[in-house]
Amino acid sequence: MGEAELFNRTLLEKGYAEVLTIEPNDLYAECFEAAESNARESGIGLWAEGEITGGPAAEQYDGAAPETTTEDVPPDTLPTENAPTEDPTQ
Repeated sequence: MGEAELFNRTLLEKGYAEVLTIEPNDLYAECFEAAESNARESGIGLWAEGEITGGPAAEQYDGAAPETTTEDVPPDTLPTENAPTEDPTQ
């Protein structure tokens, strides 16, 4: 079997995350901080300078936003501007 992997550390090492430690969940804090520090120093992921990459998900789209419509939504569920609210005291 392979070695156990901390997915959080993997994300930090690749520059895809920032450390957030909240006590008492601080067992791996030093490990995570070191991984983030190395990614920052290497300038990878979030810490890369210059061009921002969209990652693998960006390849799924052609850049055009999907068209949205309210045609299939029942009229009574659509938001209305300045709609009256019910008085909870009645």
